[in-house]
Amino acid sequence: MKKIFLKSMAVLLSGLMLGGCAFSKEGLSVKNISEQTVCIKKDGSIEAAYVEDFDKSYYDVEELRRFVANACTDYNAGHGSEAVSLSAIELDEKEVKAILVFRNQAAYDLFPQRAVGSDIMTYDSDKALKEFAETKFHKANDKSEELFLGKDIFTDENMGVVCVNGPLVLETSGKMLYYTAGTLLNSNNLKIAEGETSVVVFKKYRK
Repeated sequence: MKKIFLKSMAVLLSGLMLGGCAFSKEGLSVKNISEQTVCIKKDGSIEAAYVEDFDKSYYDVEELRRFVANACTDYNAGHGSEAVSLSAIELDEKEVKAILVFRNQAAYDLFPQRAVGSDIMTYDSDKALKEFAETKFHKANDKSEELFLGKDIFTDENMGVVCVNGPLVLETSGKMLYYTAGTLLNSNNLKIAEGETSVVVFKKYRK
């Protein structure tokens, strides 16, 4: 039974980059988790939340908490203090919800338990211009079907650019300006379906 339990914990941990919650100026909150979400914050840190079924009698949320906390401690030993931290983990009926906070993009990229399919790549405006100059973008909150080329929109150093693979909801600290794929939920949230890749342009700071 112990082996089964720990195997289950490992499976849950492998999904730590999946999840969802509503954004606030303080970041993600487990109280609002509903689907897979990754949040890009204005200081360059990345928050990732997840929701997983937790309906077996031998599951124990406190043991899961220790398991995840130990994984973070082991990772930080090789990558510096607070490269990753467990922000919250809670049991809500038959689901477990948790949030990890990564110090920066590099800390996120190297974390061994990242789930396949939740990859994120950030760009500054100069690098984005070189990479996506001819890519066609939808303008956020524009009801027309007009598309804009990357070379015409990467004009502001205060723009953040991120390329994300679904399935997940991407949240940004600043208002979203353009995106290549997905469904815009509001000014700071874009839902990206399984198998989709979206390049998203947003203001680095919430205005």
